[in-house]
Amino acid sequence: MNTKSPGFYLFGFAILVVAAVIVVGIVQKSAPSEYDSFAQCLTESGYAMYGAYWCPHCENQKAEFGNAFQYIDYVECATPGDPYNMKQECRDAGVEGYPTWIGEDGTFLSGDRPLENLAEETGCQLYSEEVEA
Repeated sequence: MNTKSPGFYLFGFAILVVAAVIVVGIVQKSAPSEYDSFAQCLTESGYAMYGAYWCPHCENQKAEFGNAFQYIDYVECATPGDPYNMKQECRDAGVEGYPTWIGEDGTFLSGDRPLENLAEETGCQLYSEEVEA
């Protein structure tokens, strides 16, 4: 005679589903992106993206990079608890809107930019040789 209720099995199945979703999320985040070397070049070349978590244009820019955004030097300008109060670091850098890309040479690139434009403006190659071949 089986003394375990159907709820016991349903709970076990739910735990397995949650574990699978977590594993898939981890694998997807660590998967290489076609823009990894481009994002790394931007950071190595001294470019940083200044943005705010509430900014839809910033979210669009991040989404264009996909997983490669992890390699971008990103500066959060919104003050926690007071999102429309810009952090002093961003004011000092001269940020007036989001997103703003700033190079260590003082170059300002304002607005949500197509990746092709960022590549032209920064001199970083958008696609690696392997992707183009």
